[in-house]
Amino acid sequence: MNFKQTRLWRDTFESPVADVDACKRLDVSYNDLWTKMSELGLLIQKDLPQLTLHDSRHFEALWRNASLIAGDDYKLSPIEVYVLGCSILFHDAANCLAAYAGGLS
Repeated sequence: MNFKQTRLWRDTFESPVADVDACKRLDVSYNDLWTKMSELGLLIQKDLPQLTLHDSRHFEALWRNASLIAGDDYKLSPIEVYVLGCSILFHDAANCLAAYAGGLS
């Protein structure tokens, strides 16, 4: 399931009351960040293969879990969903050698 199919994303960004222009900017920004962080996640697997999965499948699972935890009645604003999404993408970013100038040492 793509993150855009989760209830949290759909209810926020496909809502008729949402500011369409602001939502479009957040959507474009998040898609760009998703692409970059998915590539970074692949580096984590390469650098530290003993760690768990950190690619786009991991991010999608976190989106699904966040939607389940929030439930049907928990509403967020577009910027809150964007920040949640950024948190999902950044939470493991320091697990790759690219995060450290001197490598693991």
